[in-house]
Amino acid sequence: MRQKASILAVLLLSIAGSILAAYLNYEHLFGTGQCHSGGNCGDVLSSEYSTFAGIPIAAFGLGLCAALTYCAWRSLFPLGKSGRYDILLAVSIVGVLPIPYLIYLQAAVIQSWCIYCLSLSGILITNFLLLVINRESAGRHALKSYETIAILALLAIPPSSMKLLKTGIETKLHPRGENPIIATIDERDIHLNELKKAVQLELYTKENELRITWLEQQILETAAKNIGLTLDQYVIQKVYASIEVSDSEVQAFYEQVKHDIPGGEATDNILQNIKNQIGKMKGKDAISQHIEMLKERFEYSYSPPISERLLIGSDFGDAPSYGSEMAPITLVVFSDFNCSHCARAHSELVDKVDEYPGQVRLVYKNFPVYSEQNGEAAAKVAACARFQNKFWEVAELLFEREFESFDDSILVIIAEETDLDLTLLRQHMSDGSAEEVVRTDIEEGRGLGLYATPSMFVNGRYVGYLQPQELEQFIMTELEIAE
Repeated sequence: MRQKASILAVLLLSIAGSILAAYLNYEHLFGTGQCHSGGNCGDVLSSEYSTFAGIPIAAFGLGLCAALTYCAWRSLFPLGKSGRYDILLAVSIVGVLPIPYLIYLQAAVIQSWCIYCLSLSGILITNFLLLVINRESAGRHALKSYETIAILALLAIPPSSMKLLKTGIETKLHPRGENPIIATIDERDIHLNELKKAVQLELYTKENELRITWLEQQILETAAKNIGLTLDQYVIQKVYASIEVSDSEVQAFYEQVKHDIPGGEATDNILQNIKNQIGKMKGKDAISQHIEMLKERFEYSYSPPISERLLIGSDFGDAPSYGSEMAPITLVVFSDFNCSHCARAHSELVDKVDEYPGQVRLVYKNFPVYSEQNGEAAAKVAACARFQNKFWEVAELLFEREFESFDDSILVIIAEETDLDLTLLRQHMSDGSAEEVVRTDIEEGRGLGLYATPSMFVNGRYVGYLQPQELEQFIMTELEIAE
């Protein structure tokens, strides 16, 4: 009797699971419901882990729930033939096996939870537990051939159907395929993916700027609400009220602009306008300082979801790497040996790796596109040194010395000071292998939309050029996430 009750419960739960999985598949296809309205569900649905081989994970869930429903129904009639019950149990085991990994992805990788996905997982786990706890021994009863075919069909039809539907919808939306031509310039066709890749970095940076602006406004509004003021009242009373503009500041400003003033007379109206202008400039700085103070008071933190930060991949091939490859934090820098800012950044980054042994790793990429020819020549020398496992020694020398040329006499000096094999150095400089390394790095940087050096990535997230204290904050934040 207990076994029959458990089968009936599995039947009802599987029907509910099928309805839930069907809804999730609908969201994947059309995205007009709760999952696409923002929040955690949207983060999970839009992540790269929501599909497998181009098929929504929910489609596999639908197939499992449909198969469980059929098996439970067949197991009820007649009761006691354990062959069907064992098949029901086997299907439920297939359903629960990937759940720990899927939960890990939501918790540690995507860092967002989908209540619908968790509910479906809960249904599959409950089915499994009910079947295990209430399993009774009985004589064997082989499945009929049509029953086997039905189970396999129920497992396979939802994923394959979703694949076809998804492909059909995407083809309808983009008649020329997933990468349509969206512009033409002088007989050159520009595809959607090319444009997306070219502007992704600027879009990502702009979006982050808008997010931070909005968050800072929320900080001010929270502070105002805590003391019963509107935002405007708070800014006037707590920020602007402390700003003072002296007569000497007004006079100094006037002296700078009086030649541009018709008549050049310091009328009361002109001086008041100057005072207001100085007040506005001071007000901007005062608000920024006040927000920084409030951030500390409210223990503010901001870190974009990992799922949207990976602008640069984690496979760096043979790129020069300093620090443990197992480090939880990877700093990637696109740099130029002919750039003074890059030289300073290089020293700061190397120091951070030494400061956090085993926790921070530095990967170097060449990007000498905004310097003179000398920058690319220096990059080729460093690439040659990489072939001899001497990149970091040569990189330090190149940043320190800033050689004006790289003729053979300079190559001799570099080889002597860094213990390079001069014959191999000459060979790699002339056979094109070093040039290929540099060209590959430059193409990668351009593909990312980089427009300045140094350009840094922290665990795949573009951060531009960070001052030492800013870099320290990023490292501490990433270490907290890793823990």
